Amino acid sequence: VPHPVLEELYEVYENIHGSNRKQKDGSMPKFSVEVISAFRKLLLKAPRKLQAMLEFLQRDSAEENSLRTQSCSVQNILLGFLWDSLKLLKRFQLNPESSEQDWKDAVDEIYSALGILNVEVENQTGELRLLCRELLDVCWAERSPLQEERLLSSMLRKGSHALLSMFGSVFIEKTREKLLGSKSPGKGASEQLDAERAVLALFSDYEHTYSWKAAYFYFLSSSKHFLEQILITALMLLKREDFSSLDNLLRQG
Repeated sequence: VPHPVLEELYEVYENIHGSNRKQKDGSMPKFSVEVISAFRKLLLKAPRKLQAMLEFLQRDSAEENSLRTQSCSVQNILLGFLWDSLKLLKRFQLNPESSEQDWKDAVDEIYSALGILNVEVENQTGELRLLCRELLDVCWAERSPLQEERLLSSMLRKGSHALLSMFGSVFIEKTREKLLGSKSPGKGASEQLDAERAVLALFSDYEHTYSWKAAYFYFLSSSKHFLEQILITALMLLKREDFSSLDNLLRQG
């Protein structure tokens, strides 16, 4: 870490924790471009060290021995990295001549930032939901180097499942929009009809592995097991004598 960056970090620590501290609320000030650049490099090389450094700067001296949730200041820094990387990745996707090395750092930065981004249930903001939607949009785009499985594994941790739960919720929303359009889910008979349409669409137009994964997440929010819904749909097709759709469903399922 360059010496000027260390000096700035020390000054920030003194402003927050020193006897003559300027940041009375414990929040971190805006960092210089050089410090942000150093953080970004550390995020790629040693994300856990970056997490420890940021949380140490933020830690309340009166609570040195207690575990604290990740502060909004730390979260905002990581969200800034994620948004910047997503914008960069979108630019590379629009350029068919871009090489793997062009977008590799942006992809790795996304995985690393998600791996240390701690989200509590009470801090699930609109920005976080929007971020999840953007991540899925980039994931599902053609030629995308961002892998959904890597995103999920980056969000999986012992301490908190809030971020992973939010991502799953957004996945369900976007899958529903993809299969049924942007209309609100129905109730009663309409809800059942939507479920049948979703099953038929999933197992008619999509690759086998994706169909099963999407079906699992889609029905995770309903009262029915996804296998039960597939069985109900098959019985309804049999009742309507729609043997062509039934044959297709059974083949794919």
